[in-house]
Amino acid sequence: MVMGIFVVLQLPFVPALPAHVQAASIQPRTTSGIANWRLVILGLVGMFFFSMTFGAIWPMIGQIGAKQGTDHRMIALGFSLAGFGGIAGAVVSASLSNRLARRTALLLGATGYAVTILLALSPAFVAAMILMIFRFTFTIPHYISLLAAIDTTGRLSVLTSAMIPFGIAAGQTFAGILASYSFSFVVYGGEATLLSSLAVILLPTNFMRREKETPGNLNALA
Repeated sequence: MVMGIFVVLQLPFVPALPAHVQAASIQPRTTSGIANWRLVILGLVGMFFFSMTFGAIWPMIGQIGAKQGTDHRMIALGFSLAGFGGIAGAVVSASLSNRLARRTALLLGATGYAVTILLALSPAFVAAMILMIFRFTFTIPHYISLLAAIDTTGRLSVLTSAMIPFGIAAGQTFAGILASYSFSFVVYGGEATLLSSLAVILLPTNFMRREKETPGNLNALA
């Protein structure tokens, strides 16, 4: 019901959406756009790994805290405040979108996310829960915008949203296997997939920077 109300509230804004998609579809394909599909696929794989990290850690975060001896009331407090951390992450991401380069924002978000995951094994467990959602909602928009800049055709980057649920589902399966051994393995496994996602997305962006085709391409990645 809440989702239905939310959708209805968005309907008045539909006419304000940009109508440039049809015009873009009739533009001739460029050689660089066709060649970039390999880079976009690397970016999609990176998004899969990034979402896999969230899917592995977040569903297990309560059990991880309980295993460390964190009081159940503190765990409940962390869950109740985590949503506000997500809101704050989205707001900060939007406010800094014109001040930070996309690559810089992505690096800040992903490295901060990696540190936050390790905090889940420390006494600062509640802070780790809040910061985890903050970092996730902060990083995702910059990740998507970077992929959109790489994909000049717009034909493959639309799959980005599909990579998120697939990655989360894979992360849950991955975490279930590791949790049968130790919850610490879940945390370290999440770290591994997060660092893999960062490496995969930085490879195509570094290649695009070295390409030096036109100033427009360089500005798109800024």
